[in-house]
Amino acid sequence: MKRILLPILVIGILLLSACGEPAPSPSTTQPAASAVIEISAVQLYEEYEANEIAADQKYKDKMLQVTGVVSSISKDVLGSPYVVLTGGGEYEVWGVQCTFSSAYEPQLAKLTKGQVVTVTGKCKGYLINVLLEAD
Repeated sequence: MKRILLPILVIGILLLSACGEPAPSPSTTQPAASAVIEISAVQLYEEYEANEIAADQKYKDKMLQVTGVVSSISKDVLGSPYVVLTGGGEYEVWGVQCTFSSAYEPQLAKLTKGQVVTVTGKCKGYLINVLLEAD
């Protein structure tokens, strides 16, 4: 009886001590959710052009800080203001389309084509342009 009781007691103590250990903190088990990826408009667009699936895995639904040259300032069919960022080349048409809420219209009205800006927002994927929803 003593031979059976001792191993059961040891296993019970080990289980209880394991339950008492603090859980690992979230910062040690996963990257910070607030991490922002810095990238140029040209690099982001080129990565999507090269392989949309790989770029989605790397950037989609993540916060990006995109720097580029303003090539257009307009509103989409729903009336949402947006700015397209490119590398600034003369014949560049496609790039990163950054959509804003209407609350940003006063700031967007001050922008000019050719101006270098940085926009922070969530990448929404690719549809002719890379889509970025500004915060």
